[in-house]
Amino acid sequence: LGTDSPASSPNLHFDLRLEARTFLQNHPSCNPKSVWEMLTTIPALALGKGKTLGVLNTDCCADWVGWRIPLEQDPFTSILQSTEPAEMTCISGKITPHEKI
Repeated sequence: LGTDSPASSPNLHFDLRLEARTFLQNHPSCNPKSVWEMLTTIPALALGKGKTLGVLNTDCCADWVGWRIPLEQDPFTSILQSTEPAEMTCISGKITPHEKI
């Protein structure tokens, strides 16, 4: 699941969450957790890096994106359905907070 060209998708902003929402609309038998895995752990496994990429564990490479999620909501559904920008990212160990635009 992904996007790399506006030729294959009307997603001109390359928004991966929009791709996930579109996929879920077209495949209602799939659930948000499975789609999240299509964006994270499954690509890492396909690259033969399932032990170090695509998961947040000790001794793993961890670039990540952070959103504020209400405790009472399912995190996968909340992240994939939200159109709000991330509040912070961590790339190569550098945490960068984002201001709302």
